[in-house]
Amino acid sequence: AGGASFVTLHPRTRAQGYSGHAAWEDVGFAVDLLSVPVVGNGDVTSASLAAKMLRETGCAGVMIGRGAVQDPLVFRRCRAALADENFRRGDPDASGYAWEMTAEEEAAEIRGFLRRFADEVFGEAERREAEGKRRRRRGRSPAEDSERFKVGKLKQVCKYLFAGNDALLPHVAGVLGTEVDLDAGIDAAKLLRDVEELVAERWREPREVLVDAFSLRTAYQGSADASKDAVRT
Repeated sequence: AGGASFVTLHPRTRAQGYSGHAAWEDVGFAVDLLSVPVVGNGDVTSASLAAKMLRETGCAGVMIGRGAVQDPLVFRRCRAALADENFRRGDPDASGYAWEMTAEEEAAEIRGFLRRFADEVFGEAERREAEGKRRRRRGRSPAEDSERFKVGKLKQVCKYLFAGNDALLPHVAGVLGTEVDLDAGIDAAKLLRDVEELVAERWREPREVLVDAFSLRTAYQGSADASKDAVRT
């Protein structure tokens, strides 16, 4: 392995982009080929998929990328699930794994994740503004440009966060359709409050989704009209 201590493999081609399925069989091939531990990556968005990758490929560990934005609790779920040998082995009689957080407690954690993300993004916007690194579009004030940047970042994380949650998915088009209007009080802080409220009311453990659903706008077009109505109510 050229001196490497371990190898991480994401088995999806550049031409494939984020579409289709990651070729987990390539992870298994690497496990057989290499003398160092192999970490598998790709299409892991839940504890059950992490366990499945371990079983099917024989890899030493699992790396999770965008799935951790879809469910910021996924690492805790994996730790709990993989501690259960029956669940890890895929025993058909296994009823699940021990998970002690309530939906309300999960929602509180997700809201904390959103606030920390917003703190980082808002701080970045302020730094870029102070350093003069922001390109301003003609006719926009510095304040509007800054708010547009922050709102755009919030939209990105919400697109992932809502993707696998059936109770939140109907609202994604409304969130993505938010436009900054400082005169009307529509800014990043308001969007964050609205999203936090949705999470507090509707958060449930996400279902498994293909990671390409995070990136394809068409995945949300079918619920666009319903989403706009739901956000208003």
